[in-house]
Amino acid sequence: MPDAPEGEKSPKKSRRELLDGEGIDPEMPPLEWGEYLIGYLFEFGPTVFTGMGAGPVPPPNIESWQRQTGLTLSPWEFKTLLRLTAEYSGESALASKPDRPAPWQPESGQQDRALATIDQRNAFRNLANL
Repeated sequence: MPDAPEGEKSPKKSRRELLDGEGIDPEMPPLEWGEYLIGYLFEFGPTVFTGMGAGPVPPPNIESWQRQTGLTLSPWEFKTLLRLTAEYSGESALASKPDRPAPWQPESGQQDRALATIDQRNAFRNLANL
């Protein structure tokens, strides 16, 4: 990354960039399937910059990327990419706290709440599929 012009602050490095600089490769969660979707997510960019910081990529941007690359996503792939960009954006905001645990590792005392949230999501999905 080039140095910032004199008198300007250089952009703050992400935690990942700091770890990479130290030669540390953080543990990532295992993927059973869909790794190609993560590749797609980072190909078009997991977030967009809005007037109030980074936010999820809107559907028209993903549709445009899809047309420009010649890919035809299935409806579930498209919905999954929308969910991934929203989750990435939300977690990015929370990850600004230095002591934030990895998102796939429950915070101490939070596992029960995490499981309850998953149960609620599944219940709403089941209702939506009726």
